[in-house]
Amino acid sequence: MRNAVMDETIREKLAEPKDRLKWAREQANYAQASDAARAMGVKVATYIAHENGSRKLTRSADRYARFFRVSMEWLLTGRGAPKGPPRVQQIFDNLAPDLQKEAINYLEFLNDKNKNSHSRDALSNGNVEPVPAS
Repeated sequence: MRNAVMDETIREKLAEPKDRLKWAREQANYAQASDAARAMGVKVATYIAHENGSRKLTRSADRYARFFRVSMEWLLTGRGAPKGPPRVQQIFDNLAPDLQKEAINYLEFLNDKNKNSHSRDALSNGNVEPVPAS
């Protein structure tokens, strides 16, 4: 029961986009809003206005979400989980379709190589009985 109460308390504290923006900044280890703004190349006054709620952050939400590595949907609405897709997914999503296919082929190659490496390691460590040839 304590977790449900705790989750509800956190949701209440992060009810507005400005609160979620501040939380994301703090999670990214920026103690001051001005430090985060400078690191992003955003005007300090603009960022502070977004974080204090005097300006809506709709047009800047994508930039902030990417910078703080949180979900834009969560930042704007509070729905879903705060953390956005992993960095690899972000990179993949930004690739052209032909490069996405190439990336998938390469990842499959690495996965197969990794499986084969583990199989050889297991055999050499005596963890797996070799299968006799038929």
